[in-house]
Amino acid sequence: MGKLRKWLRSLFCVCMALGMLVVSSGPYARAVNIEDLQDEYDRLDQQIEANRNKLNELASDMEDQQAYIDTLNDQIETTQQQAEVLQERIAMLNADISSLNNKIEALDTKIQQTQAEAEEQEGQIEETFELLKERLRAMYMAGGGSQLEFLLEAGDFETFLIRTELLRSVTRHDTQLIDALSEELEVFQGLLQTMEEDKASLQEQQETLVARKADVQASAQQLSEKEDEINANVKQANSYIQQLDHNSDLYQAQMRKLQADRDEVDAQIAAYIREHASSSGGSSDSGGSSPGGSGSSNPYLLWPLPGFHHITSYFGPRDLAGFTYHWGIDISGSGVYGHDIVAAESGTVLLAQTDKSWGKYILIDHGNGMLTRYAHCSRLLVSQGDRVTRGETIAKVGDTGNVTGPHLHFEVYEGDQRYDPLNYLDPADY
Repeated sequence: MGKLRKWLRSLFCVCMALGMLVVSSGPYARAVNIEDLQDEYDRLDQQIEANRNKLNELASDMEDQQAYIDTLNDQIETTQQQAEVLQERIAMLNADISSLNNKIEALDTKIQQTQAEAEEQEGQIEETFELLKERLRAMYMAGGGSQLEFLLEAGDFETFLIRTELLRSVTRHDTQLIDALSEELEVFQGLLQTMEEDKASLQEQQETLVARKADVQASAQQLSEKEDEINANVKQANSYIQQLDHNSDLYQAQMRKLQADRDEVDAQIAAYIREHASSSGGSSDSGGSSPGGSGSSNPYLLWPLPGFHHITSYFGPRDLAGFTYHWGIDISGSGVYGHDIVAAESGTVLLAQTDKSWGKYILIDHGNGMLTRYAHCSRLLVSQGDRVTRGETIAKVGDTGNVTGPHLHFEVYEGDQRYDPLNYLDPADY
């Protein structure tokens, strides 16, 4: 192709007046302004710093306990908001990445198609050029006076006219060859121009994609740090609250707040299940009617914490740390921190996130309206949207969120309602 292009430039430069083709895939435009999220993050950062300074001042004089706890709670809320900003930023960037991948795939396809069209056009040019060369060679071999002799040798006028028309036809054919070659050259050069522009756009998209992926990694690191900060602040607040007089109004008020915070999160999760789970399933009051999840051959869910079978808190009413009802079971034991948590059944991760009440938690949709939740983890090993299999390690035991020590809080949902997990687990495991 390079040899042909060099010859074309030198011999037919007068035929190369080409219109530039415009590439349709211009710079990628975001649907949402990430800079606004950064402004919000910075604003929250200033508030966090102000709270930190206020806490340092209050710590030197603990007479105003209410102010200290209020500031701690505000610090937790603000840091939680920062984490949510980062989560939104990551979601936005991932959407960007998905769109860029689609654009890159489309450009790759277009470049391949253009390459094929250019090669086909090159073949046509070669064919037309060979015909033209044969005609020029024949004219050269015949000599300059051959056409005049051809006419003068006509025996009569009628033959002369016929021969004149024949020469005109040959001339028209030569002109048509040159015109056809010029048109084919224009098409060929247009295809080459399109391909060059597409390649330049492709490189730009790929560079943007690399930048987006780096931004996601940086944001994910920031999010992890914020989640650790949330957990540290929650631990500090809980430790301070537990030192208060449990009969005091301040302590009782804090217990009510912790309960309200947890109720709010649970309500949000229930709403999310109604909107996003594979089936609304059995949200009736019967409960415990379909253990094992969708497509399972096992009548029981798998015990979620291998090696640890001691239940420290059961499903049902209680008055522990201010929480009036326990919607799951707590599994713990000596040295439990950091041990593997496994999926009780195969399914899709519906949620994998952190909040101030439940810490790091995972919600898995098993189909047919059944879901399981694993809370207070130290690490999450799967992400939202991942497919997991029964027995797969999904997290590590921890003490994140509002807890008194490391353990796994395990819940079973049917639809948006929670039921006693022991109705779904093999009695041999407990």
